[in-house]
Amino acid sequence: MLPLPATMAIVTMASLLVVLALSKALRNRWLWLAAVIAPLAVAYCVYWAPVWIGGNDPAQASAWETLVMIAWGAPATLACLVFVAVVRLRRPRVR
Repeated sequence: MLPLPATMAIVTMASLLVVLALSKALRNRWLWLAAVIAPLAVAYCVYWAPVWIGGNDPAQASAWETLVMIAWGAPATLACLVFVAVVRLRRPRVR
């Protein structure tokens, strides 16, 4: 099992890659929503992957879910929101 800072970095980088891919297709308004939803979705998938793949006990995993989702999702969401702000500054305005 990886330590918390390593998993936070993995979730943050994966979330930034998802938002980067979505930034090519989404308009500015929807990109803000993607910056909030994508990190939470990535954190959820990374957290539950051992249960889905390895068959670990879901009851034990669900006890820690809220704490881990906050610990992984908050920094990733913040990083994605900063990324979207930078992308919006660099995009030409469409009227």
